[in-house]
Amino acid sequence: GFRIELGEIESQLEKHDDINESIVTVREDGENRPYICAYMTSKRELTVEELREFLGNKLPDYMIPAYFV
Repeated sequence: GFRIELGEIESQLEKHDDINESIVTVREDGENRPYICAYMTSKRELTVEELREFLGNKLPDYMIPAYFV
């Protein structure tokens, strides 16, 4: 398995100029498969593509959240 540091994901999200704060957690889908979900507040509406691109320059693919709320 891969080592996932939720705090590192939060830290990288909060480096985005438009993100005020974030919390990242691991949730489970209906078949008990884990996925990463990031909750955040921002100064403007951000697209999933924008967030994935931003994090993709800083984190490995397996640490990029599946969902952003």
